[in-house]
Amino acid sequence: MRFVAAMAAFVVLCAAMPAQAASLSVYAPQMTIGRSDGAVVLTFPQGLSAVSGGEYRVSAGYGRITVSSTGFAPLEQPDKAASDTEEMELPRLPRARFSAGSIRSMRFSGRAVLRSEDYEGSMDSLVSKDGGRTWTLSGKVEFRALDEDEAEHTIRGERFVFAREQMTLHTDRAIEIRDSESAASGTSFCSQDTVIDLRARQAALSGNAEFSFAGYALRSDRMMIDLAERKLTAEGSPRFVGDSSEVSAKEVVVFFSDDEVTVEATELSGYLSFRSQADGA
Repeated sequence: MRFVAAMAAFVVLCAAMPAQAASLSVYAPQMTIGRSDGAVVLTFPQGLSAVSGGEYRVSAGYGRITVSSTGFAPLEQPDKAASDTEEMELPRLPRARFSAGSIRSMRFSGRAVLRSEDYEGSMDSLVSKDGGRTWTLSGKVEFRALDEDEAEHTIRGERFVFAREQMTLHTDRAIEIRDSESAASGTSFCSQDTVIDLRARQAALSGNAEFSFAGYALRSDRMMIDLAERKLTAEGSPRFVGDSSEVSAKEVVVFFSDDEVTVEATELSGYLSFRSQADGA
C-alpha cells in the first residue's frame, strides 16, 4: 500500500524525538510512502533537499529513504478542495522530519550534492546505511574540502567512502587532484588502498601505489601526498616505468601541479627514454 503526498505541507515524525536528538528534515514537491519488511520506504521521485541540523545538506534529483516503522505517524490527506483552486497561493514545499536513529538507509541520485561548512561534493549516486555518518559516493565524483586559509583542491574519482566525522575519503580506484576546474587532466593516482585525510590535507596510498604523468608511471609499495604542497613521497622500492623505460631509485619526491611535474630522486639505476614532441610528448 502506498500513500502519495504532493504540494502540501506536512510533517512526518518517526518515534518520539527528544529535543536534542539528531534529526533529518526533507523538503520535496512529492513523496511516496510504502511499507516493506517492517520498514517505511519514502520515495522522492521529483527531487528533494535534505537538511541534518547544522551538520550537512543533500540535494538530488531523486531520493529514497528507508526508516523504521516503529512510531511512524501517517500523513494527513491533502486538502483536495484547496488543490483544485487555480488561483491559490502555493504552499511551502512538503517537509518530512524524522530522527536520524530511525533511518535504515538513504539513497540519492540524479547528480546528488552533499555539502556542509567544511566540504562539498557532487556525485551520480550517494548512499548511507548508518544514518549519515558514512556515505558511499559513486559515479562521477568531485569532492573538495572548504577552508578559507588553504587552497581548494578538487578530488575526482569513481567511488569513495566518506567518513563524515573523521573527514576522510577512502577508495581503491584511480583519483585525480586538481587545483582548478579548467585545468587539463595530466596526473592521476591509484593504489589498492587510498585514504585521504581532508583535515590534515594528506593522502596515504598503499599496495601497488602508482602515480601517472605524461605517459610515465611512478610505482612503489607506498606513497604519501601532501595536498597543500602538492608533494608526493614514494616509499618501498620506487621505480619509473614508461615506453622502453624502467628506472629504480632509493628515494623519490615529486612536486606536481595541473600542468607541471618535478621529480627529485636518489641512487637511480636502469634506463630511460624520452618521447619526442612528434611522438605526442
